[in-house]
Amino acid sequence: MRQARMGYGLMAMTALYFVVHHAQKFGWGSEIFRFYTKDILLIPIILSATTITFKLLKKRFYPGNKEIVSAIIYATILFEFVLPHFGMSFEMDPIDILCYIMGGIGFRFAFRDFHLIKLEMPNETQSMR
Repeated sequence: MRQARMGYGLMAMTALYFVVHHAQKFGWGSEIFRFYTKDILLIPIILSATTITFKLLKKRFYPGNKEIVSAIIYATILFEFVLPHFGMSFEMDPIDILCYIMGGIGFRFAFRDFHLIKLEMPNETQSMR
């Protein structure tokens, strides 16, 4: 069950992301919920997907503090400085940066022991039995 923890977490975060997206589109819920929940979920979704991908490729990778900070910096530069200049419905908002940081901290505490879990893939000899 522990092996599926990050996979289920990724699915739950992605589902919540789409719920918030539709809430934002139709104006449901409070402004704080509509405008900042997606920003909080962004970093955990990116890092969870990256970790699961590396584990499926049987590569050793776990996002530590350095990788989490790098993801926060990358998201900040891309979504707060680069894309707003192209007019792609992105706006520069300093609170978004705080949301990225909160998401990174949340990821760190929610999945701090995931690197200890081995992802077991059935090898060909086991699947033929």
